[in-house]
Amino acid sequence: MPGNEELFGLLAVRAGLIKRPQLAHALAAQEDRNRIRRKLGQILVEMGAINEDDVSNILHVQALMMALNPDMQFIMDAIQHNLVTEQQVERCMAIQAGENYQRTIGDVLVDQMAITEQQRDEILDQIHLRHGDGSKLVQIIQEATQYQEGTPGVVGLDEARLAEAKRLVTEGVRSLVHLGIISHMVHRQGDSYDTKHFVDTLDEGRKEIHKALLDLVDLKILTREKKWTKQLFRFTDDSDTRLRVEILLLCCNDPRHRREMFSMLLSH
Repeated sequence: MPGNEELFGLLAVRAGLIKRPQLAHALAAQEDRNRIRRKLGQILVEMGAINEDDVSNILHVQALMMALNPDMQFIMDAIQHNLVTEQQVERCMAIQAGENYQRTIGDVLVDQMAITEQQRDEILDQIHLRHGDGSKLVQIIQEATQYQEGTPGVVGLDEARLAEAKRLVTEGVRSLVHLGIISHMVHRQGDSYDTKHFVDTLDEGRKEIHKALLDLVDLKILTREKKWTKQLFRFTDDSDTRLRVEILLLCCNDPRHRREMFSMLLSH
């Protein structure tokens, strides 16, 4: 399993920013015991292979591709690979909630004999290969949702936030594919991607991805532009829409609302 630095290099290669020999040279320089260990991105910049903007973009991809809670990434993969049914997921999410989320959803699915330990480990490996370790956005969300239980003003705000998230799902963010695209784009102002990028990233069918992208354009969550023969999609710059999307992600990552939100998404 690659570590964060190796993953950074693999993402740079996959994006076409560097060649594998350049990556090998940078990794070798990083291991030079006569020098203080430096970040791989810094070495590649010094080599002239990439620039600071490239480093920032790669770090965004590395940190934010897993914006959803890891349990939800696991569920999405398990369903996409036809290992579990939505009913099995619903039942195991209820068990997990009843245990106050003491176990991962993968462990609950194994315990309920919905999947094998080997299947669980294979899914975790796939997620790690795609996204690396952890998510900066999830950490931000967890910090943002810490508050004193029972405070009337906060309770009211939380209820309003949940209602807004449900409204956005009702309006059209109606599947895990929509949510996967949103979570991938959430903090990427100015970055544009074609359909193939999302097919490769989310491991979904091209037709389903393209339909979801057009849905999100209709909702004004994404904007679309043509460049040569390609259609490129970019996250909206509209602050109100961005706020609505961030509220949706907050609710999907909040243990109190997670089951209800994903039940809504799975029902469409």
